[in-house]
Amino acid sequence: MATDDNVAMARLLVEKLGVSPQQLLEEGGPRRRLPTFGEFIPTVSAVVPAGTLQVYSTYWRKILAAWGDRRLDEIEAMDVNWLVEHAKATVVVRRSGRGGHSAAEHAFQALRCLYRHAVRNRLMHQWDDPTELVRKPKRVKSSRRALDVGLVEQIVKVASTNGA
Repeated sequence: MATDDNVAMARLLVEKLGVSPQQLLEEGGPRRRLPTFGEFIPTVSAVVPAGTLQVYSTYWRKILAAWGDRRLDEIEAMDVNWLVEHAKATVVVRRSGRGGHSAAEHAFQALRCLYRHAVRNRLMHQWDDPTELVRKPKRVKSSRRALDVGLVEQIVKVASTNGA
């Protein structure tokens, strides 16, 4: 069992050697070069279910446009926040829109999907995933509400008297 003195000596030694704790945990020396988003998104697109691809492809196109030539390890938490806000700001406005909140959530989840595939395929460590450092955008409460009891009674009355 490590004592406080042993831990302090180990920290001092690591600091003196100029080695990071992460380097100590890496297996087999330096890691291989991570793919760019331009290289990785088509790979992930080919293996996700059709429903996932349908939802996330819009946001993956935005990621490709912004970061296509950047490697997965070149993205910081600040970049993740930028993507979320960019998706919110560039949302297609519809009558049923919710101010881009769903777009922000989907953009975040689309990026997180990419990083989870990278971690599962041992391209990177989980602690290198910048989406883990950013809070998922909050889901806005649904605007759907139940019909008022009085309105339901009126609908039933009209439907029963008109024979429809």
